[in-house]
Amino acid sequence: INNALDAMPRGGKLSIQTTLKEQEVLIFISDTGIGIPHEIREKIFEKFYTTKGKQGNGLGLSIARDIVQRHRGTIYVDSIPHKGSIFLIELPASSSEIVPHSPARPAFYQPLGYKVLLVEDEGIVRETLAEMLEDEGCEVYTASDAREALLKFKKHQCDAVFADLSMPHINGIELAGKLKQLNPHIPVLIVTGWNQLDQALPRSEGLIDGMIKKPFNIELIRQELVRVVGRGTPFHKNGFSV
Repeated sequence: INNALDAMPRGGKLSIQTTLKEQEVLIFISDTGIGIPHEIREKIFEKFYTTKGKQGNGLGLSIARDIVQRHRGTIYVDSIPHKGSIFLIELPASSSEIVPHSPARPAFYQPLGYKVLLVEDEGIVRETLAEMLEDEGCEVYTASDAREALLKFKKHQCDAVFADLSMPHINGIELAGKLKQLNPHIPVLIVTGWNQLDQALPRSEGLIDGMIKKPFNIELIRQELVRVVGRGTPFHKNGFSV
């Protein structure tokens, strides 16, 4: 939906329809935007592929596809340049069969029980990471920008903060500085894409406690969260100590 809105900067029509076909739920999302050139249609679901320049991170459709596939579905796209695009999502209809939400946990698995503040301006990324953290037993407070994050940080006692690096106005590292002024001991984990890691680290000046890379790996996220909340070893990356 966000991509459809971006494709219609001067306005247009966004349509969402659902229907049931045999044992499948079909979801149609169409817009009257600028369309998608045929030559890049196969690339738009690739991680970090974007046509928005610095305004995009190339993860929205990749995460959307991953969510659909996690629910045993498929996503398709068709488009006519300068006319619009349509996305079709096929999902299996529910039945009496109970499908596990996530892989079975080992017998020794323990919920983390941490209170976490998650700051991310992209809704689908924020919701995905929040759901993953909640599955690990965390209580998650979410914010879409630094201003909202600071308000919630003052209101709730948190064990750790996840902050996206590339937020508008105040980025993740700048937010980390403001959070450390309020609580010097709060662990801050920066959420970012691979291609942003090395440029971000020299500017961190000891403000961040670790990095979470997109696309997300829940085992690595869990390890980092346990490390920083448990005051583990300092985080190092390519010679920089942060």
